[in-house]
Amino acid sequence: MKRRKVREVVRRLISKTLEILEEDPELAEKLAKLARRIRLKARIKQPYELKILFCKKCKSFAPPPIYSKIRIRKGWLIITCLKCGGIYRKRVKFKTSVDKQN
Repeated sequence: MKRRKVREVVRRLISKTLEILEEDPELAEKLAKLARRIRLKARIKQPYELKILFCKKCKSFAPPPIYSKIRIRKGWLIITCLKCGGIYRKRVKFKTSVDKQN
């Protein structure tokens, strides 16, 4: 498979996973693991939108509203997995609408 097709397949699997998460969490977990294995086998870098859906510590599928919580504190984005307690931090810059002119 070409990389573009693999990316599209992974995105479709993840979107399907998010759709069925409420009804069947076990099936959603299996689909997420399948998407991750496909991505790793094809050696494709995971985009940031999908990266925050997986825990960095336990590697499980942990979408923000249900299995993880997201907080912003002093310029840091802090994602905490509610399954294992793992913490992922990312520095964020906030853009201002007013340009400083000298």
